[in-house]
Amino acid sequence: MLRCAVYEGTMNARSEERRQGRRLPKAWRNVLVLVSVLAAIALFYAEEDWRGKRAWGKYAKELAARGEAVAASQLVPPPVPDDENFAMTPFLAPLFDFEPGTQKWRDTNAFARLQNFPLEFNAASSEVKTPNSMRSNSWIGVPIDLRAWDVALQQGTNSRKSTETRVVSNNLTTAEAAAGVLASLERYDATIEELRTASRRSWSRFKLSYDYPDPAAVLLPHLALLKRTSQLLNVRAAAELGVGKTGPAVEDINLMFYLAESIRDEPILISHLVRIAESQIALQAVARGLASHQWSDAQLAGFEERLAKFNFCADGRRALAGERVVFGGGVIDYVRNAPNKFRVLESFGGMSDRQNSGVDPVPVIYALAPDGWLYFEKLNYNRAFQDFLVPALDASNRRVSPEASRKAAGKIEAIVKQRGPGLFLRHQFFVGFLMPALSKAIQRTAFAQAAVDEAAVACALERHRLAHGAYPDSLEALAPQLIAQVPHDVITGQALKYRRAADGQYVLYSVGWNEKDDGGVVAVNDSGKAMDAENGDWVWTLIPAAHAD
Repeated sequence: MLRCAVYEGTMNARSEERRQGRRLPKAWRNVLVLVSVLAAIALFYAEEDWRGKRAWGKYAKELAARGEAVAASQLVPPPVPDDENFAMTPFLAPLFDFEPGTQKWRDTNAFARLQNFPLEFNAASSEVKTPNSMRSNSWIGVPIDLRAWDVALQQGTNSRKSTETRVVSNNLTTAEAAAGVLASLERYDATIEELRTASRRSWSRFKLSYDYPDPAAVLLPHLALLKRTSQLLNVRAAAELGVGKTGPAVEDINLMFYLAESIRDEPILISHLVRIAESQIALQAVARGLASHQWSDAQLAGFEERLAKFNFCADGRRALAGERVVFGGGVIDYVRNAPNKFRVLESFGGMSDRQNSGVDPVPVIYALAPDGWLYFEKLNYNRAFQDFLVPALDASNRRVSPEASRKAAGKIEAIVKQRGPGLFLRHQFFVGFLMPALSKAIQRTAFAQAAVDEAAVACALERHRLAHGAYPDSLEALAPQLIAQVPHDVITGQALKYRRAADGQYVLYSVGWNEKDDGGVVAVNDSGKAMDAENGDWVWTLIPAAHAD
């Protein structure tokens, strides 16, 4: 018995020694746990990267099969020879004369001069106060007050005589004030003639840095300059009409139209919106001549031809594609490829409404997230464009759907309002960050299309008045003799609304964004002074010239 007990104890001790010998030291066990965790993390990142890249690749093929652009190279206009390029005329060339591989100007003085152009005109513009007034025309506000401009321009050239000049100008006729305005603007004649000559070149390509790593940092200095030049031309055309020089006024209006067209090929939404603003500046001068019945039949026919070429629906559709691919998609790719995602995202600023409470979580999350998540972000960003915004713009039929645009705005707003980790797990952060204002761009596109369409009809109506002594009873009398085809309402696709007024004038209108016929009434905002584009009709009527003699 004793021998058995001793033997059993000896065997148990040896067994315990063998078990102790097989157990790894604690440090090694910790290493194995760490390696396992790291392997799991690496596997997770690899799987998410593969899954995201695969999902985006599959969706990109679907887009391409539908004829949609998926790469910036499909939208960026090709370069053209400098001697055939409007944007390379000596006046404009310094805008994009950068040092190679940078966005630093070679000649900062030349660029500074362009930034200030037209210096004296800008100073006068800040002095001329445009009064608020009730509008009967949705696009044409208070006509240019040539007396006020004469005063302001003279003040800019000789401030010591400002009081005396104001008294004299207030007693001038419109024609005398117009002559004074033209005399003050003579300093810009050489530049305007250079631009007019350059506008006969075959192409217009401003040399934007499309290959710059951060699309949000691409410089667009030409947009403000072109708009300011259009404003100068508008005042000049009004003064030319004031002295009865309709030929020069037509040339200035056509140059305004050209400036709007000079950036048409840029796949950038802000360029599209500036084009809209420029075209509506040009319409101010067209409307002034219509109100004073100064245009000839040939001049009116020329305006009709220019206006008919504006297809803001198609251009807006292309601008949205550029926003999707070149800007938004480019920003997401820039973040994904950045060596320091945290710093890049932090530089954007305003990415989260929780910044004021401390650390902005967005840069932290995407600095740590797999690259595949940014592929998913790009997929959802592109899908939101195609599913939400594209249905609102029918480019082929020149139609815009306010209902589809409102639905798009609602869906985007719902994403913006999301909170918590679900926003990132659903990969919709960049949809909410980059897209909220885009439905407004669709409304502005529709408003611009209605403007050029109704202006073209207004020119045809004036041609009818010249030929027959009165405006027609219906728009059917215009085509095809006076206009090739009467444009339809961009909102409904049906005929524009038209009626002759009791005073012998007329009211022409689209039912507008509320899709309701309000009888040709322009809605105003709560102040009662500014137009409300979301309500009421979009109306074209004749606006009498200010201070008519």
